[in-house]
Amino acid sequence: MPHSFPTDFVMTSDSLRIAGAQLAPVWLDRAGTLVKVIAAIHAAADDGVQLLAFPSLASFRCVA
Repeated sequence: MPHSFPTDFVMTSDSLRIAGAQLAPVWLDRAGTLVKVIAAIHAAADDGVQLLAFPSLASFRCVA
């Protein structure tokens, strides 16, 4: 059976700009890691990125 998406999942443009962040956490510094994540989000948004993926260790809960 083909997968059907919910009706509220509708793309309004023909393209989606996707990027992956190469980001190492600041070890044992939750706030420092969060600052790096937020900076990466802002930089990607400034470049027109609409979907930004982070590595698993970028989650600031993993390092402190």
